[in-house]
Amino acid sequence: MRRRALVVSFGVAFLTSLPVALPAGQAVARFGLDILMPFVRQTGIGLPSQSRVAVVAIDEETYRSPPFANTPKVAWTPQLGSVIDGIAAAGALSIGFDSVFPTTLDQEDLLRNYDRKFRQALHRVGFQQHRLILGEITFSSDGENAARIEPTADQQKAVGSDNLRLLNDLLDPDDVVRRYPVDWANDDGTRVSSFGAELAARAGGQPPKEPFLIRGEPRPGAIPTYSFADINACIEAGNGDFMKTAFDGKIVLIGEVLDIEDRRLGATRWAADGRPEKLAARCASDDRPMPGGIARTSIPGVYLHAMAIDTILSGNPPRIIPPLIAIIIGTLVAGAAGMFAAMLSPALGSLAAVAASLATLGLSLLAYGAGWVVPFLWITVTIGLTVLAVYGWRFVVEDREKRRVQRAFRHYLSPALVERLASDPSALKLGGERRRVAVFFSDIAGFTSVSEKLRDSPETLVAILNAYTTVIADCIEARGGYVDKFIGD
Repeated sequence: MRRRALVVSFGVAFLTSLPVALPAGQAVARFGLDILMPFVRQTGIGLPSQSRVAVVAIDEETYRSPPFANTPKVAWTPQLGSVIDGIAAAGALSIGFDSVFPTTLDQEDLLRNYDRKFRQALHRVGFQQHRLILGEITFSSDGENAARIEPTADQQKAVGSDNLRLLNDLLDPDDVVRRYPVDWANDDGTRVSSFGAELAARAGGQPPKEPFLIRGEPRPGAIPTYSFADINACIEAGNGDFMKTAFDGKIVLIGEVLDIEDRRLGATRWAADGRPEKLAARCASDDRPMPGGIARTSIPGVYLHAMAIDTILSGNPPRIIPPLIAIIIGTLVAGAAGMFAAMLSPALGSLAAVAASLATLGLSLLAYGAGWVVPFLWITVTIGLTVLAVYGWRFVVEDREKRRVQRAFRHYLSPALVERLASDPSALKLGGERRRVAVFFSDIAGFTSVSEKLRDSPETLVAILNAYTTVIADCIEARGGYVDKFIGD
């Protein structure tokens, strides 16, 4: 039986592990990151010690604070220019705009030269110093007819064409952002680096050659966040020390951190509640808490860019283990669980499957800390399918002979002996076998005179005999013996 159980267990485990090498299997492996992230948050395994990215958040507080309150966003460009210059002067390595300003008041029939301060900052920090990137978004790949949201022509001219990058996300089939693009294709077929990859490269990072998994950061406050309104007030107050402490040596992203806009689902969706980040510190405004929001699984898109940049700068983006290794691990772990299931009861076999799944979880956490992603979810499914298949095989094939023996002898032999014969049907053979046995002879004192007295009440005599033989039989069976038959005069 054990040889057949070995073949069945590892055979089923191998077959159910094979699809992990297919594209759908790789997608399931990435989905397993979502399940792993809550455990990563609790253990801290694989998380960076400190983020090298800071976020200047255009948040609810900004919309409620002067001079932004009750003012159209298109009119914020003078403050944007001041914030850009202030962050650059504080020593930021590079600055990225995750917020697009596609319209302007700087027109002949409106407010001519209203955006001058903004354009000058873009030209100085972007075109001259090569430290600033503006973002744009495309909604299709239909060549020149692609729908885009992009900065105004004057902004693009001021910053330079080499400082414009797509903000588009790389979505998995379930619309979750787990990977980040290294580059995008232009209309002419050439490729240009992505928003986060370019910012990281300008800060000395080495982007991978292909799209990579984002190393999620599920800990609240791990990416330093500052309110745009507070930073603007800080610059107006001339507090250069605060600015230098906040942004020196950092990559700074300016983007929307709102409760309802520009939110994405990432691999950390089940590890954090999705509320806006807690502010790292304040400079000029009072110590109000950052406005909360409805708890949800989505996060502001700017944090996905931030996590991607931190992933690049770490030099060790997570990589899914090669399919061959995943198949080997799945086969060994699920096969071992199947072997236990073949030898144990369903309850104990289920416990063995749970233990194997927990062992896989532990292995996945350790591997994630080393930069590798074990397809935890796929292997867990493989374990479950293997155990179910083994129990199905036992019921249909292996246990069929056992059930036949139990049906044939359960009325004639003790349960212990029936179970022993069912476990080893080969013991049922013609001719019997030689074995030392014990035969019990018992005499009931005065039985003859008692039976004569009860000749008119045989039921009472039978009850007495039944009571006696029951006690004797229970005593024998309690010690592993069995009663073959009762004989007497």
